[in-house]
Amino acid sequence: PKPLNRFVGLPPVATTGAELFRCPADAGVDEVQPTFFEFVGTSYDTNPYLVGQDDFFIYRDDPCAEVLKQVRQRLPGLTRSAIVNEPLVPILGDVGWVEQAHFKSERRLDWHGRLAWYNLGFMDSHVEFLKVRKGLQVNARYSLIPFQDLQRAAAAVQREVTGE
Repeated sequence: PKPLNRFVGLPPVATTGAELFRCPADAGVDEVQPTFFEFVGTSYDTNPYLVGQDDFFIYRDDPCAEVLKQVRQRLPGLTRSAIVNEPLVPILGDVGWVEQAHFKSERRLDWHGRLAWYNLGFMDSHVEFLKVRKGLQVNARYSLIPFQDLQRAAAAVQREVTGE
């Protein structure tokens, strides 16, 4: 099932009509061919703190681990009114953006000619082409975390992982 289909009037598994979720730059990767869209039905990943999951993995040594545990506790019953800073909170982006932000991610996708840069669609409906920084859940350009008090807490403990 595709978590965004219900928002555009499509059944959970659609064989046609889902072209909205195909990125023109989607060329797949070695293990996913011919494209992500054809392999999994979408060229985009959703923000795991908003759509399609009631749980997500947290690395024990992630500086944001305690904050992410609190995010996970607030997911059940999450409503749009609970989300703050909509212009900073991405709801979806090119495949790989969520993995890029993870503290221990290894893979970097280069669909648009710039390593670690992704198109992100935000809660307020705008789209930006941004560098997603490894290890940062919250920065001046985006916040994966939708809760203002936890945004501040994450900003205080997170650290960017460099060496890209």
